[in-house]
Amino acid sequence: MKTIFIFLLGLSLFACRTLPIKMSDEEVLGEPLEDAEFPGGYAKMQAYIAKNMNDKSIIDSSGSLDGTYRVIVKFDVEMDGSIRNAAVEKSTVNCPPCEKAALRLVQNMPNWTPAKMNGLPIVSPVRLPLSFTF
Repeated sequence: MKTIFIFLLGLSLFACRTLPIKMSDEEVLGEPLEDAEFPGGYAKMQAYIAKNMNDKSIIDSSGSLDGTYRVIVKFDVEMDGSIRNAAVEKSTVNCPPCEKAALRLVQNMPNWTPAKMNGLPIVSPVRLPLSFTF
């Protein structure tokens, strides 16, 4: 009985062994991932930020600010290009007006070109650093 058990165990281990499969590099890696992009690219995004970032209203609402404040906003670009789940990920100093302005700026952005994998749109996380200098 013991001999039959050992034989069956050895047979099952041999049967479960995986055989090597030959695959091309294209099959292993797939098509390259295309990142989400602001419509028109990086230069257009910089122009949008410069046009829509109203530092004067931030100063007026907070009293006196002096220096440079950096806010990192994270958000998801959905499959249709819309922006969802915008939130402040990190702020260099406690500047609630700067954080509020950064979120407003991101939430009012036009739809992005969504990221693609294998030619199909996917949801993609984005981190956007914004600097406010007063």
